[in-house]
Order: sequence, then structure tokens, then C-alpha cells
Amino acid sequence: MNLVIDFDSTIVGAETLEFLFAEAGAGDEVLRSVSAITDAGMNGEISFSESLRSRLSLLQLNEAELLSAAEKLKSHLSVSFVDVLPMLPLSSTYVVSGGFQQVLETVLVPLGFKPEQLFGNVLVFEQGVLAGLDDANPLAGNNGKIMVAESLGLSGTTIAVGDGSTDLEIFTAGAADRFIYYSEFVDRPAISSRTDLRAATFYEVLDIPENAPLESFVIPFRLASLASEIIHGILWTVR
Repeated sequence: MNLVIDFDSTIVGAETLEFLFAEAGAGDEVLRSVSAITDAGMNGEISFSESLRSRLSLLQLNEAELLSAAEKLKSHLSVSFVDVLPMLPLSSTYVVSGGFQQVLETVLVPLGFKPEQLFGNVLVFEQGVLAGLDDANPLAGNNGKIMVAESLGLSGTTIAVGDGSTDLEIFTAGAADRFIYYSEFVDRPAISSRTDLRAATFYEVLDIPENAPLESFVIPFRLASLASEIIHGILWTVR
């Protein structure tokens, strides 16, 4: 089984770009504008490329602020993601994000990921100040996640996990066999309504078989664990 996982609002409970704005000291009005653009892009109302470039045009950031924000993002990691890492097929797990490579590596390499398993946009700095994006990176444009997923040449069942339209598109384009909508941090009905596979934690992601039928099927890990504890207690009492 292969996993292709989103980063923002999936592995971490934040949108990296909004986090960078806050780190750079952006005012409330700018933050509201950025959040609105983010939501429009995630819901598929505007293209990813338009969303990304519109937000970046408002960002004033230096390299030190980027690295500081990346370190702080570690405290926003999904607890369930960290818990299940020993159970993930790590060698066939990839993180594909419209966020930034520098951030992905800072947060995830210490957890055991290799840089070549992480795919994000690359921010370009000139004299330490943000100058733009590496436009040669496929993730800087539309359909970037699809192109990255296809380029991996994965064999066997591939499952995409995320909360946004670009994650869903990996599945609808045929680059993944399943799409699990991830709802731990945000609910996007425009996306979640288009799949019957949903998870609120990474425990639940692992509870969904790779050959799950495309119908409502989620076994909540916490309920399964509770049932197991109850059964164990009953058996212990009978003894």
C-alpha cells in the first residue's frame, strides 16, 4: 500500500502559509484576506495557482522567519499522526503539499522521513528576503499534485489522504485508487461530500482497508478500541 498525504490541515493543524503570515507579523485585515483566499482555493472555487500566488503577493518574509515558523509548526502536528508513524508503511508514504519544501523537511525529516519522500513548493530568497517561487516546480502550478503522484510510478494500491480539492483530484485523475477525506482540523463539505471514505484521525486512516468499497465505510479507531476494552473486561470478569 502507498500513502500520498497532504500536509496542511492534515499532518499539521494549520495552513502553513497563514502561519507564515502570522510569524511575519501581518495585521488582522491581511490575515482575513489570506484565510478567505485559502478557503476559496481549498474548496475549488479558484485554481490552486491563483490562490497560492495571490497570497504570496501579500507576504513579506525573510529566511529566518521561515525557519522559525517551521520549528513552531512542530507543536501543531496531529497527535494521531505521530502515534501511528511506527505502523505506517513509511518507505511507501509520501507527503505531497502545496506548502513549502523547507517547512516539510524541517518538520518531517526528524520523524524519519527522507527528503525524497517530501514534495512541496520551493520558496526563493534573494539576499535573505522572499522573492517568489521556483516556477519549475510542478506544485507551483495547477494539477501539480497529480503530476507528482504520477511521477512516483507507484505499484499496488495508492491512497490519497487530505482535506482539499487538490487532494481529491489525485484520485479523480486516476493517480490514486482511493481518497480519504481528512477532517481532524477542518470540515470542507464541498470536498467531503464527494467521497464516502472519511477519517477524523490517522488511527481511522489505518482502519480503512486498502480495498475498501467506495461506499460509506469508516471504523472509528476510538470506538473499536473502546469495544475491545469492554470485551476484554467482560472476559476478565468471567474468568
